[in-house]
Amino acid sequence: MEMSALALSIGYVAGVVGLVTNVPQAVRVWRSHSDQGVNVTMWVLTFVSFCAWLGYGLRMGNYPIILANIGVMTVVAVVLVAIARTRQRNLIRDLLLIAVLVAVVVGLAFVVPVPIVVGYFVAASAVPWLQVRTSSNTLRNGTPSYVSRATLSIRTLGMSLWLVHGLLVGDDAIIVAISITLTATILTLVLETVSSRRRDQIQVQAT
Repeated sequence: MEMSALALSIGYVAGVVGLVTNVPQAVRVWRSHSDQGVNVTMWVLTFVSFCAWLGYGLRMGNYPIILANIGVMTVVAVVLVAIARTRQRNLIRDLLLIAVLVAVVVGLAFVVPVPIVVGYFVAASAVPWLQVRTSSNTLRNGTPSYVSRATLSIRTLGMSLWLVHGLLVGDDAIIVAISITLTATILTLVLETVSSRRRDQIQVQAT
């Protein structure tokens, strides 16, 4: 895939941002030994989606997508391991499952007809809305949440850059999928921010 220097540069910057996006969430779960408020299903499906994007990047020859997803998949895998650790699961078995998942999904994305892959990306872009629902419940119930707002903020920046990259290269899969994901991320950030402030107010009133 040929692209302008600007599109290529924005893609690489978006990749770097994406690489650090999920680090705060991994650290938060690892240190707190809790995944309360974190939608685990969303994280698993997100990992699968990144695997598919890697396969798509390899297929299309889009180097920013290839490098970005290798890095992001690594960090998301750490998040999943941190969650497994809080639930006292067998880490070796889970790591093997992750490795098999990567091989299968990347392989499928590389050989399945492109229209089907694009359709999957559009469907998978709805995955972050699972966290929107969980964060809505957190706000309504006033329960603690270990969702990292730093991760959400960085992800918003990264998704915005990917959207610009998609517009510059004219890739409909990137444009549609990122637009849906970006909207869900912004909503989650708003919900978690309001929820955190409400809990702080309750604590102040209690004292």
